[in-house]
Amino acid sequence: MTIRKGWVFAFLLLFALSLAGNLFAGGLLLGRHLFQNKAPVAQQAVQRFIQTVPKDARPIVRRHFRDHAGEILDHLRQIRRARAHVAEVMARPALDKAALADAFARLRAQTTALQVLAHGIMMQAVEELPAKDRAEWQKRWRDGVPVQ
Repeated sequence: MTIRKGWVFAFLLLFALSLAGNLFAGGLLLGRHLFQNKAPVAQQAVQRFIQTVPKDARPIVRRHFRDHAGEILDHLRQIRRARAHVAEVMARPALDKAALADAFARLRAQTTALQVLAHGIMMQAVEELPAKDRAEWQKRWRDGVPVQ
């Protein structure tokens, strides 16, 4: 009986380790799906943009974007609504070209408004930067190349 109990114990131990491993792997995949993949596109764009800024200037630029986070989020909500409207018009059984053109015009107006805000935020940040940081940023600005 002791040999049998040993096998049962070994089986249960291996089963528990396998279960723990599967739960761990599942948790990693779920966490990745819930947190990493759901990062807002705008946030990813800002992060990529920040990579073009000289390292010494990044805190200033980040602060300015943070200071306007509420406005940025409001514009993003408006863009999502406009995109949803475009999708709704596109899905209608009978395509209404005028309604679709209007829906895209609304979307364009919302994205333009966000771009105007972002450029204003950048102008505020640039005003605080020393000349050397502006010169370094200028080298990277045209191509969007991250600063090393």
